[in-house]
Amino acid sequence: VRTPLIAQGCAGCHGQSGEGIVGAAPPIAGYGRDAMVASFSAYAANERPGTIMNRIARGYSDAEIAALADYFSSLR
Repeated sequence: VRTPLIAQGCAGCHGQSGEGIVGAAPPIAGYGRDAMVASFSAYAANERPGTIMNRIARGYSDAEIAALADYFSSLR
């Protein structure tokens, strides 16, 4: 699976392959596609607590969120 450019923005907190960084952010590799889309929506609407994800999520379009969800859900 080729890493989409947009996924590079996640690497600082979630690791290059979404494996998570202990003490920083949980793994997102293998995270369910629908669950990731729902999480992004909840962060963007301030319905899910987060340190920075609430601000980050508002910066992505629906198409970008779908692309990220497709990519990270495909990783195992």
